[in-house]
Amino acid sequence: MKILSLNKFSETSRSLIVSKFILVMIELIITCQCLGATHQNISAGIRAIPTADEYSEAQVYIIIFLILCILFQAGQIGLNMLAMNIHFDKVNSVLCIYHFVGVWTFVCFLFDRWRYKTIMYLWVIFCIIPFLFEFLTSLNGYYYYGIHEHRQMEAKRQALQAEQLKKKKQEEDEAKKLEEENQPLNPQDGIQNAMSQ
Repeated sequence: MKILSLNKFSETSRSLIVSKFILVMIELIITCQCLGATHQNISAGIRAIPTADEYSEAQVYIIIFLILCILFQAGQIGLNMLAMNIHFDKVNSVLCIYHFVGVWTFVCFLFDRWRYKTIMYLWVIFCIIPFLFEFLTSLNGYYYYGIHEHRQMEAKRQALQAEQLKKKKQEEDEAKKLEEENQPLNPQDGIQNAMSQ
């Protein structure tokens, strides 16, 4: 898959892609921090004196969903780096706002005492939905812009190759003609030609 260059797009498109990338990176860093601070969210979501089984189930639950959040955020970063969605300024604007709210929400989840089961809703709202938007717009951008651009570049490359081959053949023909014309006359050949006549 071809990675598009950011140089040929408008300043707005570039700044949106960069802003979205930075926001998702911040969101990912905060989510990784949440992995180390699960105790307060678990204790807020279960009774005052939990059994060992209840605590370990809650811990597995929150860790699974935090890992899912990290995976989906990493997927968004990967799709963002391909820059196939650079053509969609409106979608990128909405996703920037969405990720800004996501950063704020994950910060609140990290520092406030939210119940641990809230992470499932955060995963759906701030990880799955933006990932699907990223994926669909990237797919759309690849099919409607990437393939068309790739075909144009391939046609130009083939035309250039054909032109270079034609030029090379012409140069070889001219070199042969020059070689035949500038070939030094051998006196022996001249004598043999005269005798044969």
